[in-house]
Parts: sequence; C-alpha cells; structure tokens
Amino acid sequence: MMATGMDGYARDYRRLLWNDYGHVLRSVGVEVPDVLLPVSMGVDDDDDGGEALRRGWLERIEGKEGDGEMLNAYVKALIKGHVVGFVRFVAIHQVAGCLWPESMQQEERQKTQEDPKTKDSQASSLSANLLKALLSSSVDEDTLRDLLGYFQLASDNSSSQDESRLPPPRSSSLVIPPECYRAAPSTLQMRRLDWAASVCGGELVRRRFPPVVVA
Repeated sequence: MMATGMDGYARDYRRLLWNDYGHVLRSVGVEVPDVLLPVSMGVDDDDDGGEALRRGWLERIEGKEGDGEMLNAYVKALIKGHVVGFVRFVAIHQVAGCLWPESMQQEERQKTQEDPKTKDSQASSLSANLLKALLSSSVDEDTLRDLLGYFQLASDNSSSQDESRLPPPRSSSLVIPPECYRAAPSTLQMRRLDWAASVCGGELVRRRFPPVVVA
C-alpha cells in the first residue's frame, strides 16, 4: 500500500490513497526503515543487499510529481499534520521536489532541451504557488524546517547540474529521515529563503520559516 504513494505508480492508485481515502493516513504509523528494509526480507542494513534496495527506492522517487491534484493532496496532509513516518517522508519528498526552483529547473532541463526559458518559467510558477499555499496555511514550523532542509541527489545527475547553484553530488544512496531533512547545505537553504522572500515578502518568510543554522 505504501508504494502507491510513489510517482512510479499509476495516478489512480495514488489518488485513492492520498485523496479519496486520505483520512486513513493518520492511522498509518509505519516508519521508513520498515518499508525499505522489512524484517521478513532478512536484509542487513549494512550489506550490499540493503544498499541495493535503497538505490532502488531512490530511482523510484527521483521523478517529480506532475499531477496538481496529487500535489494538493500531499500539501493537505502536511498542513493537517497527522501523517508520520514513511507517509510523511513521501509527502515531504514530493512537495519539496516541486517547491524549490532549483529542483524543478533541473528536472525540466533533463526532460527537454526545447525552449528552456519557458520551462523554467513554468517550473517557477508552480513553485511559487506551492509556497503561497503553504505560507497562507497553518502548517507547523517543523514541517517548514524539514521542507527547507530536504535534499536528495543521485550521483548520476551530476552532469546536468548547474554547479554554481547546486551543492556537490551526494552518494547514490537514498538518504532517509531524519538526515534527509537536514541534508541541504546552509548556502542552499539561504538561496531558497531568498527566493521565498522574493515571492512572498521577507517579513512573512522570516516569521514562518525557522532560521538557518550555518555549519
């Protein structure tokens, strides 16, 4: 059931879980390691099998959510604050992947080389709308902190990065909570906040987002 929350599965399955039956998500308390490394598989977290499983999940969640209804469902789940564990991880991943402009621009450039300026403009518009929806809601500070610090990057994407804007590639392994919620370098978090201030105003951003801890 948890796998249907990932972008690699049909929209109808994801919509049933997150939208039509979204009220049941509050009763799902499964944690990320229990989904990635179920005890029944007998996979040691430190052996090659465990690493291969993490890589497989990273490939599954790399794609950005392209359906507006699904993004609204993820945002709604985060605003209500009743999702935990793996369910919350999926929602954070999907929203963060479409919220921050550098993630959306990278995704669109990988999909097509046609009129990149237009693609970047469309990506920025989606990001701005998501930001406004979040900051106009009652979403809690912990969720905003985790969105701000969220970061996943497979090493095989390094050739498509704008090195002046993105941090160095990480391992191809999936970074799981809570580490993935603090994985974005402070310089990247500051750029995200600067962009957010340009969209919603500095005063609102300073009031809603927690301060960035500079390492």
